Amino acid sequence: MKRLVNDGYINLALSRNAFDNALTKYEAAEEGENRVFTLNSSSRETENKLRLDVSKYKNGWRYAYGVSGQYAQFKNDIYSVIRKELRDEQNNLVQPGVTLDYDTKLDFFRYGAFGQVSRSVLDNKLGLSLGIRTDMNSFTDEGNNPLNTLSPRLALSYLLNDRWTINASSGIYYKLPTYTVLGYQQNGAYLNKQADYIRSIHYVLGTEFLPRQDLRFTLEAFYKDYGNYPVSIRDGISLANQGGDFGAIGNEAVATNGKGRAYGAEVYLQKKLTGTVFSVLSYTYVVSEFSGLDGEYVSSAWDYRHLVSGLLGKKRRATGSSGLSIGLPVVRQPHHSTWRHRNETTHLWERAYLTTTD
Repeated sequence: MKRLVNDGYINLALSRNAFDNALTKYEAAEEGENRVFTLNSSSRETENKLRLDVSKYKNGWRYAYGVSGQYAQFKNDIYSVIRKELRDEQNNLVQPGVTLDYDTKLDFFRYGAFGQVSRSVLDNKLGLSLGIRTDMNSFTDEGNNPLNTLSPRLALSYLLNDRWTINASSGIYYKLPTYTVLGYQQNGAYLNKQADYIRSIHYVLGTEFLPRQDLRFTLEAFYKDYGNYPVSIRDGISLANQGGDFGAIGNEAVATNGKGRAYGAEVYLQKKLTGTVFSVLSYTYVVSEFSGLDGEYVSSAWDYRHLVSGLLGKKRRATGSSGLSIGLPVVRQPHHSTWRHRNETTHLWERAYLTTTD
């Protein structure tokens, strides 16, 4: 719902989303009714969201502020054989078995506030934008402290001439760990209530070139620094480095002291619709690495390195437009032994390149 006010407008949005997920896996090489489960999971997450924001323009200043809140619910019933028990020929225990078997129901509130101010100076050649945000929740131990997630952001844009623009931005972003991590239980107790928000700091520098009105070309370099990333206490491995096998990630006790980094560059070309054809093409080179309890950086589960994406469309006079979209990670096999190959089809659209938006 949008309402006009003096020098701007107020926007109120209410939404709800739900996601169901079921996973089943049997013991290898077993068939028929005697098959044994190694994974049987059923989960559902629901979010009811409310957002109020105010946008105004006055005396050359643009500013916006607002609040958001949501009621989150998560259910997870899981049985998973993590590791089988192994014994030698003398029946001595070589490796103890690890099995998950629990049913969790989680509900809590998430809320936040934000503000942003922007202005153009130097004959509208230099654009400045400054923003700040904080996020909180009612579940984690430190979730109600707004200072823990205080995240300033700054963006600059300088118009060199009618065709060339230089852009730069930096900002801090916080994200709550996944519901799977937060909902993990042992003996009826939530073991990850001490988890911190995942922190990431973005640095972006790029240029935009407009050779003509219907053609746009951008080149950007980026670096992203992660902190407070969840690390498995059981295995000492970052959750970002897991995911090579079929299953669910996060059903375990974690320590949010992991680090990570992602850096690279993106080339983007856009042909706007001026006649009957429009198209978009992008290529991204990205390196993504995370560390576990040992502090050593290794390739993450989505370290694809080369990403190509494209969109081609044609507008038809009578029925509108139609198009073809493609996206393909060109997978490189890292040499580090702890990297695990992921299913390419499942993660085809998990684009690894980064922007400065939430």
